[in-house]
Amino acid sequence: MRFNNITHIQLLHGDSEKTTSFNPVSKMYDKLFVAGQRAIDRYYENNVFIPKENFVIIGRPQVSDIEVVKEKVNIGKKEIITVLVAPTWHGHYEDTNYSSAMHIYEVIKALLNRDEKIKIIFRPHPYTNLYSKDNIEYFRKMRELMQRNSNEHIFDSKNNIFDDFNKSDFIVTDISSVPIDYIYSLKPIVHLDVNNLEQELKTNIVYKEYSKCVYLIKKDYSNMEEIINNVLYDDRLLELRKEVKNYYHGSFDIPLQDVFNRELEKVLNS
Repeated sequence: MRFNNITHIQLLHGDSEKTTSFNPVSKMYDKLFVAGQRAIDRYYENNVFIPKENFVIIGRPQVSDIEVVKEKVNIGKKEIITVLVAPTWHGHYEDTNYSSAMHIYEVIKALLNRDEKIKIIFRPHPYTNLYSKDNIEYFRKMRELMQRNSNEHIFDSKNNIFDDFNKSDFIVTDISSVPIDYIYSLKPIVHLDVNNLEQELKTNIVYKEYSKCVYLIKKDYSNMEEIINNVLYDDRLLELRKEVKNYYHGSFDIPLQDVFNRELEKVLNS
């Protein structure tokens, strides 16, 4: 605010439906480089009014390393099915707690009890404290479950996240930037509904586009088996994922890094 002779550009940490992605503080910036149209609409839906000329859609250059599936895959027929389980953390406040981390055990258990050979990559958010006094027993049981089933599973993955994306056949996750980035791969997304998203869909436009391309496991797990079967053997959401991918990430015919460089050059030369 003090240095108003300089053009200030905001590059957000990631694109998600969390409140941080439409923070009114963004109004202070001269330019907001955003991934796609969804990022712009999100501000207006939440009554944060920023001049449209301040937004520049550049995609997400970071996702360039994500492998994109070309066609529908019958995942259930694969010799080994790799599932990335990636819950977000609980946040600082209750109204920003989107985490499914303390509800994910039942999903992992259901996956490992299936007849198919399934490998789990468990990747909690780095801020998730697996060893706090409130969490340690829960995650100890999860680790033991995975180790008892096979020594090929990965508990608390420290790999590059996009490497985990590329190794996986689908993801189990919640509300964060992770599923938004994962949409880029066009692989199936399973959303564990710990935030009553099913009810939100009826009233909240925020989740309308995202929700139509993901598989939603209800909070009581009552439809979990059906959802997993759909993902493995009857994935009908590929075309919708393509549509939502363009909405969140934009559509470009040149490499995303070149898009970023091009738009940055425009600002530097203006």
